[in-house]
Amino acid sequence: MTTSATTSATTSATSSAIPPVTPCVILRKARSTDAGKVGTILSDFIDSVDWMPRIHTRAEDIAHAGRMIDQGWVVVAEEWGKQAPVRIAGFYARDGVDLNALYVAADARGAGLGTTLLDHARDGQDRLEIWTFQANTGAQRFYERHGFAEETRTDGTGDSGTDGTGDTGTGDTGTGDTGTDGRANDEHLPDIRYVWKRPKP
Repeated sequence: MTTSATTSATTSATSSAIPPVTPCVILRKARSTDAGKVGTILSDFIDSVDWMPRIHTRAEDIAHAGRMIDQGWVVVAEEWGKQAPVRIAGFYARDGVDLNALYVAADARGAGLGTTLLDHARDGQDRLEIWTFQANTGAQRFYERHGFAEETRTDGTGDSGTDGTGDTGTGDTGTGDTGTDGRANDEHLPDIRYVWKRPKP
């Protein structure tokens, strides 16, 4: 990452934002105007893997991002230049204990941004639940490395009778998923439910 910004510049320009996690990236609640950028990150991942069927248009992905933002679920990672934001480099969506999505833009991966987003999503939580596709081995490694444990596998068609919701993915390893509704996921792909529990003191 080559951009830089002082803490004072990012804080003063985003008074309602979450304090910067590095000198050049802040995490903040998404705004409705972010839907296009958030949806594009999601769409770009879908188009980058050969095992994910495209069942929604890019416009529908943006609309989905807008709905998650309207629900108040989405936090974005915003890269800053010297005086102004440059772009949104990643995001997560969380509804209570359900981590519905976590993605990082392709050219921002490998620098720990996915870990930063996940750590923020867990902040103040005792438990998180996620679904990831069985084909998405990168996401599985990412979540297992961060203390998540597998609890359930389904065939994704609705024949397995499980509980759980959400879309989930991680861009820190260059991966992402659209998850399951507890009976079947839209893609009808085999998936895995992971759970993280905060260690007891």
